[in-house]
Amino acid sequence: MIIENKLNKIFEQLPEIGGFKPIYHFGDDLEFNKFILTSKKSVYPLIWQIIKKEIDEDYSERTITDLEFFIAVRNTETDMFNTIRWETSYKNILNPLYDNIKTALKESGIIKSDWKFTKYKRPNYSQYDNKEKNKTIDIIDVIEFSLKDVEIKDSCINKITF
Repeated sequence: MIIENKLNKIFEQLPEIGGFKPIYHFGDDLEFNKFILTSKKSVYPLIWQIIKKEIDEDYSERTITDLEFFIAVRNTETDMFNTIRWETSYKNILNPLYDNIKTALKESGIIKSDWKFTKYKRPNYSQYDNKEKNKTIDIIDVIEFSLKDVEIKDSCINKITF
């Protein structure tokens, strides 16, 4: 089973947020930058999965893994205070998207978990490599979140209601 294919099918059911359909992709920092550079249209709001190790059991139709994501919206206003970011990026896009993703994962019918999400809000995110160069090529507001010891079944995904 390819977990990313299953997650893509789940996230295809997400509704628009702020007039835009969320986009799902996965990989490391290099893949993130390449994805941003080569996209012909806006990629935000973005659901980015950080790939983790997977445990496959022989003769089983399930995989156990940790899921780690960040959801992002572009906001290049680097001088903006967090109080304004909370009212724009977070209140209008990131928080509702985070809630929809939790609903989608829970109602998909293929994921078993304790549903204890770890969440970290990161405004003006860019992951400095050093003071002169950012790791990521875009300035974004982000919610990072993870879910540990998730069991994903290789079965049909439910229709999800938001």
